[in-house]
Amino acid sequence: MQRAEQINFRTPGAADYCQLAPSTMAKMRMRGDGPAYSKAGPRIVIYARADLDAWLAARRRNSTSEFRDAPDTKAIRCGSARNVPSSPDTREGTPMVSPERQVKNSQRRTP
Repeated sequence: MQRAEQINFRTPGAADYCQLAPSTMAKMRMRGDGPAYSKAGPRIVIYARADLDAWLAARRRNSTSEFRDAPDTKAIRCGSARNVPSSPDTREGTPMVSPERQVKNSQRRTP
């Protein structure tokens, strides 16, 4: 029995195939909204061509007015990750500003 040929890419090759930058592929891996990948070692990431094709096909659009994100992805828009409270130093998603900075800001806004 003959094994079907499977084509795999490392990150730079996969990025080139998808016409993206390698750093974009890394960011999508971190966010979890990129194509499926495998780890062949601690720092070796491998993408199967079939997974890249499926990921690209899922994002195919006919119009710019169509829904932007695939239903299975979590989009981070307009820096919304920065607006989420992450420590006691934030209130309602807004970073605390030191009193010195508040004085500087108020002086700058005064005409």
